[in-house]
Amino acid sequence: VLAIVCVATIFARVFLVRRSELHLVSRLRRMAFTDPLTGIGNRRSLAAALGSLGHGWLITLDLDGFKQVNDEHGHDAGDTVLCAVARKLGELTPPTAHLARIGGDEFAVALPGSADQAIACADRLVASARDPRYPTVTLSVGVAEIGADPATSLRDSDIALREAKRTGKNRVARLTP
Repeated sequence: VLAIVCVATIFARVFLVRRSELHLVSRLRRMAFTDPLTGIGNRRSLAAALGSLGHGWLITLDLDGFKQVNDEHGHDAGDTVLCAVARKLGELTPPTAHLARIGGDEFAVALPGSADQAIACADRLVASARDPRYPTVTLSVGVAEIGADPATSLRDSDIALREAKRTGKNRVARLTP
């Protein structure tokens, strides 16, 4: 009886340790691929999504006037704006899209579909970016086709984003061949 109790205790401890390890691995994976402020993906998760998506479009978004919010209202207000943008992205993008915060006030959306669908999504995002509390904050958006290399896709989308900013901000620009 004592031997059976000892063996059962050992098995129970092994089970509990293994369960704890699985929970820890899951938590570490979530921490590695999630932006801690907004709860959406981070740059690492975007790279993984781009690698597995195959064909689609990458939309890169940058908040115009965001520095002014931080300077005038403080970083807590800035964090509130970032979280609101993340929520809005989730509401306005299709469920097949992958959302990520890839920098301070820069976000990305990777989505399958046609160029017209990507541009329509980007236009919706620009149109909905206004927050009455922070009227100076708008969105500039770059759109590029997803290629074989995630880094190249991000670079192409960033080129389009810079063009949107250079030509007046609060608009969408698409990188074309």
